[in-house]
Amino acid sequence: KEGINAARLFAKIGVSNFRITSIYKTTYEECIKLGINRFNSLTDTNFKADTIPSYMNDISKKLKEEGHISDSVENGNEANLDTINGSVPVLDRYVEFYNYMFLPVYTYMKENYPHLKYIPSPFSAGQQEWIDYLTKGVKVDNDGDGIEETTLAEPIWDKIDVVSTHIYATPWMDDSS
Repeated sequence: KEGINAARLFAKIGVSNFRITSIYKTTYEECIKLGINRFNSLTDTNFKADTIPSYMNDISKKLKEEGHISDSVENGNEANLDTINGSVPVLDRYVEFYNYMFLPVYTYMKENYPHLKYIPSPFSAGQQEWIDYLTKGVKVDNDGDGIEETTLAEPIWDKIDVVSTHIYATPWMDDSS
């Protein structure tokens, strides 16, 4: 019942896309009748290189179950959240996100599911430094000569099919932390 009530509300306010959860799987046909026909499968990861093979297996399994009712795949959730309070430097988290979340999943999706839109992890709080890394990539000056010699992450803005952000998080809404 909650699933279809939420679907009715989403249809009324014009939500364009929402995540597939167990609630919506059971009400999928009802959602279609209401005009909601764009769903995304949610996947998650923990930024560890040694978990990539099992993670990719999980994605494949999930898409076999949900691919027929999805038009996109959302990979992760708020990858930058622990940078908002300063517990992890933004640069470090972004490079991990790029190497262990974005790059392997983007490559896999484009090779195996090119018809699905790819949504990399929504980022929290509209963080400008994170947006800069998305658009410009990450390059570092190794020897202090003012020349950035090493690329740690390529720009990905033009590879993203859908950009997702959660603006309800800190620093604007302190109760969300």
